[in-house]
Amino acid sequence: MKLNFDTISVSPLKRVTTISEKTKRAVFRVQVGDRSFDLYIDSPSLSAPVGLEAAIPLALLPAMRLSKAIHVNGPVSITFLEGVKRVIDHYAQSFDEFSVVPITADSYYHAELGPSTRKASFFSGGVDSFYTLLKGRGDLTDIITIRGFDISLGDHPRWEKTRQSAQAVANELGVQFHEVESNFGVILKEFGSWVLHGHGLALASVARALANNFVEIRIPGSFSASAQIPWGSSAFTDPEYSDERLAIIHDTCDATRAAKTVFLANEPTALKYLRVCPGVKNDGNYNCCRCEKCLRTMVALYSVDALSQAPAFPLPLTPRLVSKALVLLKDAKMFTDENIQLIQNYRPEDKAMLRALRIQQLRPIWAANIQHKLMRKRRHMIQNLKKIKKHIFNFFGHVTRDNKL
Repeated sequence: MKLNFDTISVSPLKRVTTISEKTKRAVFRVQVGDRSFDLYIDSPSLSAPVGLEAAIPLALLPAMRLSKAIHVNGPVSITFLEGVKRVIDHYAQSFDEFSVVPITADSYYHAELGPSTRKASFFSGGVDSFYTLLKGRGDLTDIITIRGFDISLGDHPRWEKTRQSAQAVANELGVQFHEVESNFGVILKEFGSWVLHGHGLALASVARALANNFVEIRIPGSFSASAQIPWGSSAFTDPEYSDERLAIIHDTCDATRAAKTVFLANEPTALKYLRVCPGVKNDGNYNCCRCEKCLRTMVALYSVDALSQAPAFPLPLTPRLVSKALVLLKDAKMFTDENIQLIQNYRPEDKAMLRALRIQQLRPIWAANIQHKLMRKRRHMIQNLKKIKKHIFNFFGHVTRDNKL
């Protein structure tokens, strides 16, 4: 078949199939010119959908960036498609690199409410997801944890710790745990920023892939209702992926991140299993206690005298560490501002911690990013040197053994 390079096509490459005793798989293909992106999702909870809603968000970034139309080789929910068009308009208005593109399908259908009454929430173990879960504990019946988003597919030890923690949380709170694996980030990171543009699209795709299991899925909000900004996952876009079969809720409220952390300070389950660390240091700890996200959370817990009761953060907190923490995004500066307010309210006598937060607050974003890049280069250099030393050691060890023989 001759490819139409002016149109990005979305197709079902493999319908839901059982690949082992423990899981099922669906595979979609997004064709971008002569490049094929084969995107899979694995989960024991998968079942055959009516339409191709799960694949469509994955085609949006390449289409909007390259100004190419999208065609779906299969049926699509009418209500869902109208929402996706509003998402496209929002991205085009919010980000200079994206433009409005048309989207069509082979056929369209009216979605109907399914038999399930269960309500789920995405759960990474972080502050936002714990807050959404505990705030809605009387209503939520399930949690969904994903491998391949903030935890890379190759990081097996970290995923196993996260999976075990999520299962333990589900057991303690009496909800059902669903694990998912996907490689959706492959295409989203190729055509946009994962944080600024992509992660909400990936969550929407997972939610739509699990649509037969739930009547509602909640996406924990990163920002309070009054601080919403164009972002990968926001109140502007997440609900637009809903239709008559599934409601997708962007769970936002008046609580800031600091206020959420203070709320969690009174929740032993959260203090035990909270996971905020991106794991870039690969030090083997569940939370490294040294990256900006870890320190941000530790400061908030420290402010209300709860850090010592949080097993999830075993290493000590010092003002020096806080002052060196690099805030890399302008919008994340608000979290520093919130922590300053917490220290002023709860520990006004701690001048050293307040000074450390002021240093963090006043450091320019451009300077933080340069310093971050230099630190990454240094870390990679050290890792490469260790590999070289290991190879040299193995080589001479091998030569020595041969000589002895």
